[in-house]
Amino acid sequence: MAKNKKNKNKPGFFSVVITLIFIAASIFGAYKVLTYVESNPVPSEEITSESNDSAVTTPDPSSGKVQSNAVTEQIASLKSDISADVLSYCANNFEEKDLQLIVDAIKDETYSEETWYTATGYSLYALSDLASGAVDNGSVINKGSNGKDSFELVFAGDVCFDESIPNMQKYLSTGKLTDCISSDVLAIMNDADVMLVNNEFTFTEETEAQPKTYNFKSPKKNVSLYTEMGVDIVSLANNHSFDFGDKSFTDTADTLSESGIAYTGAGLNAEEAAKPVYFIVNGRKIAYLAVCDTVYPKATAATASGAGIFSLRNMDAVTEAIKAADAVSDYVMVYTHWGHENSKWFASEPTVCDQSGWGRTMIDAGADAVIGSHPHVLQGMEYHDGKIIAYSLGNFWFNGKTMDTGLLRIRFSNNGEMQCSFAPCVQSDGTVTAITDEAAKRELFTSIETHSGGFVSIDNDGIITAVKDTKGM
Repeated sequence: MAKNKKNKNKPGFFSVVITLIFIAASIFGAYKVLTYVESNPVPSEEITSESNDSAVTTPDPSSGKVQSNAVTEQIASLKSDISADVLSYCANNFEEKDLQLIVDAIKDETYSEETWYTATGYSLYALSDLASGAVDNGSVINKGSNGKDSFELVFAGDVCFDESIPNMQKYLSTGKLTDCISSDVLAIMNDADVMLVNNEFTFTEETEAQPKTYNFKSPKKNVSLYTEMGVDIVSLANNHSFDFGDKSFTDTADTLSESGIAYTGAGLNAEEAAKPVYFIVNGRKIAYLAVCDTVYPKATAATASGAGIFSLRNMDAVTEAIKAADAVSDYVMVYTHWGHENSKWFASEPTVCDQSGWGRTMIDAGADAVIGSHPHVLQGMEYHDGKIIAYSLGNFWFNGKTMDTGLLRIRFSNNGEMQCSFAPCVQSDGTVTAITDEAAKRELFTSIETHSGGFVSIDNDGIITAVKDTKGM
């Protein structure tokens, strides 16, 4: 016979007594706990997000990430111009003790935007991009930290991969880039935190050349040479980026993008051509712009609806772009294509070709360096308001002629100090090698000093210093 379920669960006399004792003990224990809490309140800084106290760390239920903490809320109350995204990013990624440095600086009136770099290792510009997702979506390229107290931006002149010219013939005969660019030169390029060259050709299979004297193109496979050279970004602001029509430009842009090489200075319209490329290195944000004269050399300027290069002749647009980049960056680099071919003297002809006037105007607009190419030879340099203008770096790896060339190296310490130097090289018979002979180095440095009009001096280590700053001249 089955047992009655109701009878099975019915408590006996002793069960009832035990239950009553347990309830009494629980009530007494709760009373003791409440009495203790009232006499021993928890300090406010020990309260966690579970207390629902709005002044402390609060999780975002949609992301599981911290929205703020006690320190970032203090910063928000003291500095209303700091975005909520930046504060949230900081709350998630930095220790409160580090962020407290910002609060202390605000309170003792030593605060500046540089305080963020001291506290976090990132400038406020870089933090804004990290917080907004600009780094995640590729709008800004984050190179991370090199683990040093400085970073180096390196620049070279004209490069051409057209397989009909001597430098590429040399490469094709051996298949080794180290037979064409010496290993010590390649080491400087690959060690650079950001390496830029002027891409003076197109990556395309188009065959209809534009009506001009020289048209350069290269098979797309040769883009791998840029990886071997350590190149991060190229300038397309030159007179060869459309040698085989608009399609050759888009082929070039696509080839570079697919290989992870950034570019600037040309586009299918003026907005694209003027668009900067941004990098973050050691927590600093650097903007790169490229511009080209449309008379010396002759090139087609991009328009509102037409493809072309970012024209130097529209100086209002150029200075506007520089100012816009400067407003969101720690440093602005401008690479230019200008000047008279085969002249070692930079031009100062206001109504014809005014390299010096244009360069100084761009520095005054906010550029931290202006670096030129196109004349095929090295030209002079100057400092304007403490910022370098290197008028032409000449050909780098471009043909078989024998000519001086080199690498401009701009080093920024993490605290913002700039040092410029020049690594002297020679291009000959399709090969680029470092100049190591001291007498030959001195001869090249003296030539640059002479063609600088006495504005700079270059010591035996290649360090470039101002003899006379041109600001105010």
